[in-house]
Amino acid sequence: MSFPLDGEWRFAIDPSGIGEANGWEAPELDDSGWAVVTTPHTWNTTVEEHADYEGVAWYRRAFTPPGEAENAHLRLHFEAVCYLARVWWMLKATIGPRGRRCAMRTRRC
Repeated sequence: MSFPLDGEWRFAIDPSGIGEANGWEAPELDDSGWAVVTTPHTWNTTVEEHADYEGVAWYRRAFTPPGEAENAHLRLHFEAVCYLARVWWMLKATIGPRGRRCAMRTRRC
């Protein structure tokens, strides 16, 4: 079973590194003030004001898997992440590979 997560995501840069301490990964966070971007998205090539930004940025997307996925083995696949990614899924953090445009997978068993 596969369902795409491309499309609209919420996006914010975190130049002060406060996101994790302030719970930006929490599902209940009000992200209505964040920018809406369409993936695939790379902030330093698509947003002029962030062209020289080198730091942490956050992407958020909520989704509900179809009912038939309830007890299934789920795998989340990113075709590419630029340099390093930490993904919160089911409230657990996963660290991705380091490198330019690396594929990343995480799973829930």
